[in-house]
Amino acid sequence: KMQHATAERERRPSSSVNDAPAHIAPAGPVNTGGTAGDAEPRLINVLVTPKLSFALRLQPGWKRASDIEEDALRLAFLARFPVKLRAEHLTFRCATPAASLETGTLVYRIGAADVSEDRVLLSVLSELDKSYTAKFEAALERARADCLSASNCFQVVADEVRTAQEATSRRWESEVRSLKETQGKSQKRLFLLEQERDQLRDQLLRATTSSKRAVSELRTNLGGLAEENASLRRVCLDAACTEPCTPTSSREDTRAQPAARRAHSLARSRARA
Repeated sequence: KMQHATAERERRPSSSVNDAPAHIAPAGPVNTGGTAGDAEPRLINVLVTPKLSFALRLQPGWKRASDIEEDALRLAFLARFPVKLRAEHLTFRCATPAASLETGTLVYRIGAADVSEDRVLLSVLSELDKSYTAKFEAALERARADCLSASNCFQVVADEVRTAQEATSRRWESEVRSLKETQGKSQKRLFLLEQERDQLRDQLLRATTSSKRAVSELRTNLGGLAEENASLRRVCLDAACTEPCTPTSSREDTRAQPAARRAHSLARSRARA
């Protein structure tokens, strides 16, 4: 973790905090020339180690290195890093306190309370590692919260889709059930209609057969009655032509007339039937 923090610190360019006090400036090339009336403020380079330095913006009241407050040095040192560090225990001691600020570069020895001199930078790196760890943990927590929120949203959407599918499935099941019931009723009605049709067909066939039989019988009876009627007429004509007209014969004819009439009426009734 310390190596990662050191690599990250060396890889990142030195930058200042926008809302830092006026005496804090970014590390980098230091502009020590110009006067107080120049547009850009004067900066002084503070060297802690050969590879660790930071820039400090000069204030009008500073003339020598001993005039610089330790809090200003501490804030400028913190602005050197992209993350916030705990620097209350750090102390800065100038190697040349009587040196003039016109030189543009000051050398300071950094120290820390309750930490040996050879482990000061190690404590700074440890604080830097803790700051990066806290930053990454916070980012991880935010990402986890975002994932949980997205998961909850997805679960809500899935529940809504499942509810809609269940409602649609129930509706279609009821419609299919009603269609099946209607189909069953239609099949029963069709079966009954087919049975009734077959019964009516059988009845029609039987009625047609019986009517044909009755017609043939009537025709046969009518033919017999016609023949009987013709024979009776011939008999009557023959009897009228051959026998003499006597009172006795007239009386017999008178007796025979009712019988002929009865036979004729019987033939007509049969013919009507």
